[in-house]
Amino acid sequence: VLLFKRQHDAAIAEFERAFALNPNFIDYRYARALIYAGEPARAIEVQEANIRLDPFQSHVYAFTSVMGFANYMLKRYGEAVRLLRECASRLPNLQWPHLFLAAAYAQARQLEEARAEAAENGRLAEIVGDLLISVAHIKHFLLTPLRANDLQANR
Repeated sequence: VLLFKRQHDAAIAEFERAFALNPNFIDYRYARALIYAGEPARAIEVQEANIRLDPFQSHVYAFTSVMGFANYMLKRYGEAVRLLRECASRLPNLQWPHLFLAAAYAQARQLEEARAEAAENGRLAEIVGDLLISVAHIKHFLLTPLRANDLQANR
């Protein structure tokens, strides 16, 4: 709940408390909180540890999208594209991977691919009626490179 209230530091503290109580506990939302708090490298470490603890994680989105977003924030656009493309191909009707993939393609200067993913995101928005990810969001991600400092303002 704290993560969705944008109380990232408090969320991180609660996750760390949970890990202290149960070192085998894994939750991809901890890595998301770290990314939002401006610590994408640490988020990657957490996700890699999660895979070691549970190599058969069934939630593709939890691993590939979070790892892709963390790599995006670290300006590793090639790796972000690889991970987000996997996520989008395995979960083709989920909008977020297409949005992040469009942004990663744009940053990697693969503009045709970026436009195609942005269009796919728009198509999915029409189908599910999800206004959360709008054309304005897509333009923001395509035209404005995200940096950890940008996310610091949302803390």
